[in-house]
Amino acid sequence: MITQRFNTHLPWRMSGRAKNNHFFGFAFLLNYVCENLPDYGKALEIGSYMGESTQMIAASGIFSEIHSVDPFKGTEEFNKEFGHTWSKVKSEYNKNIRYFDNIYHHQGYSYDEVPKFPNAEFEFIYIDASHKYEDVKKDIELSLPKLKYKGIIAGHDYSWSEVKKAVDEKFNPEEVIVFLDSSWAYIKN
Repeated sequence: MITQRFNTHLPWRMSGRAKNNHFFGFAFLLNYVCENLPDYGKALEIGSYMGESTQMIAASGIFSEIHSVDPFKGTEEFNKEFGHTWSKVKSEYNKNIRYFDNIYHHQGYSYDEVPKFPNAEFEFIYIDASHKYEDVKKDIELSLPKLKYKGIIAGHDYSWSEVKKAVDEKFNPEEVIVFLDSSWAYIKN
């Protein structure tokens, strides 16, 4: 596993502390994507929730199309913990993507929606849906044929044991790059 330790080189560090590690960690993943992929490719996001990462992927400016997949239903611990309804989550998603006309949302579960895309369609695929081992494994298996050669497949929460197990079973852990916010990336070869 290659671990990116950017937190000691952040130009926006204040008083010796990085602000909002999730945002900046994801920004490092997007910077890595920008440096390793051609401009104006297509991206697929599995698990868009409130659309924060969808918005950041679109704001990077390197993708002509971003396709997000989320059913806006089911069990979500964050909803229970903070009293969110799926209606509120979907409203926040729409608010977060409102300035981008190149985002296309596919409302449904990944196992129904991802097979509809042509193979070798995407330069970048980001997985941040269910964190259960079987679900992560299935999302990776469904996504890989949709990724172009030398495309980047990535996801979030590599620090979660079930996510790590699914990623490490599918890819050589020595070739997985892990970022400050626990995002992970792998270049398809």
